[in-house]
Amino acid sequence: MRQFTSIILLLFFFLVIPSCQDNDKSNNPSYKKLAADFKKPPASSRPGAFWCWLNGDVTKESITTDLEEMKAKGMGRAEISWPDLRFFKVTFPD
Repeated sequence: MRQFTSIILLLFFFLVIPSCQDNDKSNNPSYKKLAADFKKPPASSRPGAFWCWLNGDVTKESITTDLEEMKAKGMGRAEISWPDLRFFKVTFPD
């Protein structure tokens, strides 16, 4: 049992302790790119929105305003759909 404990302690000191060191990553180019992309993500990584235009009830001004607001909030895209609900018959069970 004592030998097992010694092996565990050796593994702890040689494997766990060195991994806890604070490595200086500031000179690593991939770390710099990752940090820069985190602060200002590229457009391909920004969140988007599903935007439904119900029955086509939109105007050019409202579209422009909404897209400008989405861009100002950091959104990267909007997936637009325009379901015409007049063609869907909804029935409810009794």
